[in-house]
Amino acid sequence: MKALLIDDHALFRAGLSGLLERRGIEVVASVGSGEEGIGTLETLSPDIILLDLRMPEKSGLDVLDALPTEQSDVPVVILTTSADENDLANALRRGARGYLMKDMEPDDLVVALQEIKAGKTVVAPGLTGVLADLVKNVSLDIWKSQMARSSCTLRRYCENWKCIHALRPLLWLSNMVSGAGLTGSRTDGDLLRL
Repeated sequence: MKALLIDDHALFRAGLSGLLERRGIEVVASVGSGEEGIGTLETLSPDIILLDLRMPEKSGLDVLDALPTEQSDVPVVILTTSADENDLANALRRGARGYLMKDMEPDDLVVALQEIKAGKTVVAPGLTGVLADLVKNVSLDIWKSQMARSSCTLRRYCENWKCIHALRPLLWLSNMVSGAGLTGSRTDGDLLRL
């Protein structure tokens, strides 16, 4: 595995480079800024990018936003000291495939990098509670509005009987979720009036 390190702390980069090299991971470049990291991607082909979240001028989130589209298949791992739920959410929303803490055990880091390279999304074990809270706190109103939009789409495309029969359970569910409030038995006529 070939890794690109992007972190503004030279001492951390040197230590992490040595740690990874001793565990069979080639560090193709170790750079101190987001701009350097993005520039390095033009000439190198890393298998994985380890990216600090908090850097001057161009943060890790800014780097995620600025990655060239031809590099979009290279997994990016945020390696940080921040256990903040907003940082975690923003990193994952911007495409990070990993969110790991800088104080994790070296062997655990290597295992996590291998899993991320294999296509998994990995969040530091200490942040699973934060991630669970994020999921729980997703607004029910947002979910309802998405279901309402879905039911409108289903209604528009399901105006013939064959489609109504095939999608009856979905239409009934979307109707209940979006608050139409049909009660009693469901008939095809009820579904057409959704």
